[in-house]
Amino acid sequence: MATYSVIIRLDNFWVDNFNNTNMKLCMAKATKDGTGKEVYNVIAKTSDTVQPTMTFTWTDEYKIEATTTTFSKGGKFRHARRAAKIEGTAGAKDIGTGQTYNIQTWTKTQVYTDSQNVNENSFGFANSIPCSIMLSMKDGSKFVPVYISPETEAPGMSTLTPIPKVVFWFQKLVESSTMIVNFVGANWTVTPIAGHTSTISYNKQGVWSQVA
Repeated sequence: MATYSVIIRLDNFWVDNFNNTNMKLCMAKATKDGTGKEVYNVIAKTSDTVQPTMTFTWTDEYKIEATTTTFSKGGKFRHARRAAKIEGTAGAKDIGTGQTYNIQTWTKTQVYTDSQNVNENSFGFANSIPCSIMLSMKDGSKFVPVYISPETEAPGMSTLTPIPKVVFWFQKLVESSTMIVNFVGANWTVTPIAGHTSTISYNKQGVWSQVA
């Protein structure tokens, strides 16, 4: 699976300023919905602290699941204490492009190759019950949410397409897995190439730029 990496260089002027005000570097990843719209509605990663140089890395591996969680701005996905899954879901399953996740009941799900309904770059989601879609990507040794359907999905068939595009920005008092509707302040979009490290910078004037 492809690995992506972005180095973020921050002018020293901002380091103490941001850390003293609980500012974090945030990243959201694009997912194209069935209408072709690029959606960024979950903060996939945040920095614990702000440093002069930070590196965000992730892998093009995915899990998908049906969930009773509905989109709520500022809401956060909460994990059950006794199980490594989101509460109120059917459980996450590995999925590759060209495959469909099918849920018939909360206890009956499967993933299968579906060349008739899904193209080679997308995921299919077939549901017999009302639910939301949650897509997660691999971040180190864990999977983190990158997309949740904006509305509850009525029974039927839909598709999602992961695309190698991410957005970075700084925001106060947020965490990874927080649902969002927009970005706060200045932001920068990066379309990294698999296996290649992209570099961006945030200068003393608070302006983003692409370095490499």
